[in-house]
Amino acid sequence: TAQSAATWSAGDGGWWQLPQRDRSSVRPRLSVTAVVPGQRAAAAGEHTKALSLWNELSAVQPEAFRLVAGDYAANAIARSLIDVDASHPVTKHVAVAYWKGGDEEMDKQIVRVSRIDKITAWGGMSSVKHIQKFLTPGIDLTALNPKYSMSVIGKEALESEEAMTEAATGIAVISGFYNQTACANTRIVYVESDTDDDSLEKLVALGSKIVAAFKTLPPVISTPVAKRNQDLEAEMEAVSLEDDFYHVEGDTLTGGAVVSRFSDRVDFYDQLNNRVVNLVPMPDLLEVTKWCDDTTQTVGVYPESLRDRLLDPFALAGVQRLV
Repeated sequence: TAQSAATWSAGDGGWWQLPQRDRSSVRPRLSVTAVVPGQRAAAAGEHTKALSLWNELSAVQPEAFRLVAGDYAANAIARSLIDVDASHPVTKHVAVAYWKGGDEEMDKQIVRVSRIDKITAWGGMSSVKHIQKFLTPGIDLTALNPKYSMSVIGKEALESEEAMTEAATGIAVISGFYNQTACANTRIVYVESDTDDDSLEKLVALGSKIVAAFKTLPPVISTPVAKRNQDLEAEMEAVSLEDDFYHVEGDTLTGGAVVSRFSDRVDFYDQLNNRVVNLVPMPDLLEVTKWCDDTTQTVGVYPESLRDRLLDPFALAGVQRLV
């Protein structure tokens, strides 16, 4: 039997129950369904996905979703459920709330074994570590930790103009969709190439084609960003002065590429965003596994025939999938 839902509010003095109201008039962002034993609470991070929220709703327990600033997926789902049937048991056992991240007093009031038995946390490493501080025996955490993705390009891509164009388009798509904000977006491209002048000239040409391909992507896949990433552009400008080691073109508005002239990624690889990628020449692609672990989500592969050579060593290194 579904437990009845009560509406609660939080303040300096703790939690107190509010008078019952018609559920059709409840604004989910401003109310919290009572957190009771048997519930699953979802503490959402930077990239909460609507599909994950729907999966949570498939559980038999009531759900309490915590929002982060700028995340509207959970709120939209809750409002849609109210519009469809405000009296439905699923609707009655869903709540959406927002409070400022890092508020330990608020978290201590909620994350208690008497109120929650499971937490699913999305987002950055800092948000996952924060919620871990409140775990006690009886509370399970499913942590969807942040992931990073890359692409691996075989030497075949540099052997002809047609292959180079095809590879550049693929890199632009896998890097550019969602404007490089997703875990599955490529940020570093390891290219099977030597580091002599002729090989590096081809690598620079590939980078130029990638930057050009960003500008041809349809808006349904990717668009130029509205605001420059000043920190990233400062890093790009700094390494551009070291032209013996790097080649830089493009920007953080329409897309860019940083070509390493040696077999190592840039120091600011974790800041790559706004459709900016780092191309790294690798004489032996199997050496890429030293940068792979359980945080490596997606590896784009070109050409398809390269997959067989990389599948086993990359899987052993912790890579989740090759596409």
